Amino acid sequence: MEHGTRVPIIAFTAGNVLSERDAALAAGMDHFVVKPVVEEMNATVFNKWLHLKANAD
Repeated sequence: MEHGTRVPIIAFTAGNVLSERDAALAAGMDHFVVKPVVEEMNATVFNKWLHLKANAD
């Protein structure tokens, strides 16, 4: 990884309470995914962040 490259942080949690989402985002997480994890959701989230990174390069 290049120096200075920012890696998105995605929280995967079993907590589905709005305050948990807010706390994770306030702590610096970039995205919040609630379990059960669905493959299509993973693909959507990862593609979003990979696409943003590709556009920043």
